[in-house]
Amino acid sequence: MTVTLIQFGQTKDRNVLALCEDFERRLTGKWTVCHRVLKPVRLPDDPSEKEINAALDKEADELLAILCAKPRACKIALAVEGREVTSEGLAELIRDKMQQTGEFVFVIGSSHGIAERAKAACDVRLSLSRLTLPHELCRLVFSEQLYRAYTIIHQMKYHK
Repeated sequence: MTVTLIQFGQTKDRNVLALCEDFERRLTGKWTVCHRVLKPVRLPDDPSEKEINAALDKEADELLAILCAKPRACKIALAVEGREVTSEGLAELIRDKMQQTGEFVFVIGSSHGIAERAKAACDVRLSLSRLTLPHELCRLVFSEQLYRAYTIIHQMKYHK
């Protein structure tokens, strides 16, 4: 199985990056995890709604080009308004979708989220939390939950 995580903006904190890479490394030889970083559109300190929407629209163009290039993949937007699931629920979703496709694409948006048209191109919207999380922390929570889902699917002890 292949999992691609698309993220707007680098994970700059070395400690957070090390933790993310640790969880992703634990999946080596089991699931292939690819990480793709896109550059977010730079905005002024106090952007207007119009500037935010223009930035999201520009980011959506790049994101949609990537999503369209993966027609068989199950595309999942990680968004605050998405459906909340438990760790077991995420594992069940992955297990069910693995029967249809062996490829997943998860998307973490920029600081203002993901444009609606890009979310509409995804098959599923999931929320890691109702809290607003910086993309670095979102990646860390996602990486840990992906590993946890693997252990649940394969009935390993980690998830207890």
